[in-house]
Amino acid sequence: MADAALRPDLTHVLERITDGFFALDAQWRIAYMNAQARKLLHARPDCVGTNYFEAFPKARGRLFEREYTRAMRDQRPVQFVEFSQTAELWFEVKAYPAADGLSVYFRDVTSRIEAQKEIERTSERQQALIDFGRAALAGASYERTIDSVVDLLVDHLEADVVDIFRRDKTGESYSVIRSHGWHAGATQDAFEPPLDHVLWTVRTGEPFVSSDVRIDPRARALAQLDASGVLACATVLTGSADAPLGALAIYHTKTRT
Repeated sequence: MADAALRPDLTHVLERITDGFFALDAQWRIAYMNAQARKLLHARPDCVGTNYFEAFPKARGRLFEREYTRAMRDQRPVQFVEFSQTAELWFEVKAYPAADGLSVYFRDVTSRIEAQKEIERTSERQQALIDFGRAALAGASYERTIDSVVDLLVDHLEADVVDIFRRDKTGESYSVIRSHGWHAGATQDAFEPPLDHVLWTVRTGEPFVSSDVRIDPRARALAQLDASGVLACATVLTGSADAPLGALAIYHTKTRT
């Protein structure tokens, strides 16, 4: 399936479609690749004529190689969805074999896959909250409840670090009663932690959310956490606005809302 075998009018059509398209010959050499495929795969200008798996080595050992090989071997079309490490995108792929090679159409379906994953994550979070509520109502111990809270935050909110603060009876000081995720050498001091975000939450009764602690004027003391790799923070009140018990804080190593 040489490049010259593609008629000029067909080449024109393939250059205008929104799908990526490439053709391989029977020796796995790239015979043709349209502009969209080059863009999505970050292909080198001189990729035509080279072995596909040499041009895109990250496709080896993955579903791309297995399905393309199966299509060529069985001479049957294949269709699949796979994450491309080359493009860092999810692709929906359709490959059509012939005696002299393989024609492959693919499109970026990352937004669809991510939306489906978010639906699944939301469902898992909801079920985890239901399970947590049942355990709490069943009379789980305080220690077990705290452990469950930390597990929920780490597993379902993907928190890198969790701190649980307790307010003393005078209401004048706070201490960290449970901490998870701080690495050795972190600037966070469990005995003298930065409290701007905790005090803000207790004072207002509202969650404190900072997508970037380095530049948030409400919690200047949190900027020191950047040295420990923390960039985002969210804090919520424990107890009630009238009778606060303390606060629960989660931290992330990436900026996020």
